[in-house]
Amino acid sequence: MWGGYSDSIKRSFLFWLGISLVFHLLAAWYSIGYMHYDEHYQILEFAALKLGWTKPQFLAWEYAARIRPALQPGFVIWLSKTFHISDPFSIAFICRLIAGVFAWGVSWLFTLIASRHLVSDRAKRNLFILTAIYCFLAFIHVRFSSEGMAGSFCFLAISLLMIYWQKEPSKTGGVLLLLFAGLCFGLAYVCRVQVAIIPIGLMVWAIVKKKIDARGIFIVLAGAWIAIGIGVVSDWWFYGKWVNTAYNYFHSNIIENKAASFGVMPWYNYIQVLAFMPFDLFGLLLIFAFLYYFYRHLTSIFTWICIPFLLVHFMAGHKELRFLFPLINIVPFIVVVAIEDISAYITKFSSSRANKATAIGRILLYTAIFIASFSFCVSPAGREFGIYEHLNSNYEKDQITLAGVHAWPFGLHSLLPLMFYNHSGYNCARFDKAEQLDSALLKKKGKVLLYTIQRGVHRPTMLDTANVKSTLVYCSVPQFLRDINFNKWQDRTTIVTVYEVEQKKD
Repeated sequence: MWGGYSDSIKRSFLFWLGISLVFHLLAAWYSIGYMHYDEHYQILEFAALKLGWTKPQFLAWEYAARIRPALQPGFVIWLSKTFHISDPFSIAFICRLIAGVFAWGVSWLFTLIASRHLVSDRAKRNLFILTAIYCFLAFIHVRFSSEGMAGSFCFLAISLLMIYWQKEPSKTGGVLLLLFAGLCFGLAYVCRVQVAIIPIGLMVWAIVKKKIDARGIFIVLAGAWIAIGIGVVSDWWFYGKWVNTAYNYFHSNIIENKAASFGVMPWYNYIQVLAFMPFDLFGLLLIFAFLYYFYRHLTSIFTWICIPFLLVHFMAGHKELRFLFPLINIVPFIVVVAIEDISAYITKFSSSRANKATAIGRILLYTAIFIASFSFCVSPAGREFGIYEHLNSNYEKDQITLAGVHAWPFGLHSLLPLMFYNHSGYNCARFDKAEQLDSALLKKKGKVLLYTIQRGVHRPTMLDTANVKSTLVYCSVPQFLRDINFNKWQDRTTIVTVYEVEQKKD
């Protein structure tokens, strides 16, 4: 794979490889909680059931419908029981770390292989830079979600097939590459059924381009069936009977139209969502880059990987941006191709001053992406989870009462409580009036941790009662940022605070 690369390109690859690893490690450590409910409630809460931490009535409807594959929950259960880990935050961190490091390795293997489709050394360097710093990559990679893991397995399979087509391996080596690629495609399918569209598009391209014959297809399918068999056995073990979760998923969401109950959107919804992302420029750049690439490279392997998958999701009624995450690893390559082609066009028809402006523009764009990436990597995925981790690390459950102002901790008294994180049974409460706080302090010896979720950093008014003293012990915004309230940005930002409250001593 390194053949034909200069020493400077190799050094650039290794440097940005290391930078990317740092981003993934930061995201794994700081990105506590979940980005979407399914990431937690269909994996960690399912695992909590087998670990004896929750009950079926507290699980999402997917459990009763038997539509959720057990492979990922099974891994969480194995991790906890094999290494005797009972701390939920440690389990969740290890899952993020494993998912992140695995996705990091896959993305860079794919990047190295895809870079051969770029002509200039500058384009290769830009691909390495963007793979390292693209703002959502590390954050999505560390999500132990069905979309994230399916995408990683898919791109590992794609990379192995591209190695097979580039290297012309020995007969035995070729069989192993094809078999392992099929196994990865199968594991991706087990994690998330919809990603089956990606290998279908890829195989059609390979057949048209005469890159694979009937024997090769059979070997790939054999590997996929092995993985699917593993998934079937894990489902039998988890649900206690033989079930076909893929069929159940299709029946519930397509035949019974369950997915439509969560909202139906027009075909262009994904374009709207990308165009109005928090970082609008990046979303617009992404739309332009993909349309440009598909127009200029219609017969490319990467076009055939993307277009069928995108078309199916554009036609589906219910849409969520996370459904497209399995394609996230191809984003840096597509964007670099667009940037390089536009830069070459400007260089050809413009003055040296314009060329310098283009280079400066590229530097500014990458700087903005780097800043956005860092902010994603050091931010929690769920705003309340910093509270729970702080509680878990600093207090014993029988020493405190955790109380929310106008809200229940751990989602208690809601349809889906966070039993995975609260299986040890913290004493929880909800306070709407100051009298409730006073009463709790009188009835129970120890401290009350009072938390608020509101815009800005403001003391709850109930703390102004004469009988208590309070100390701010946690804030989701660090002190140095709270000291910089430029243009009163804090009053427009949802901030989580925790106050340690005790009775005043006479």
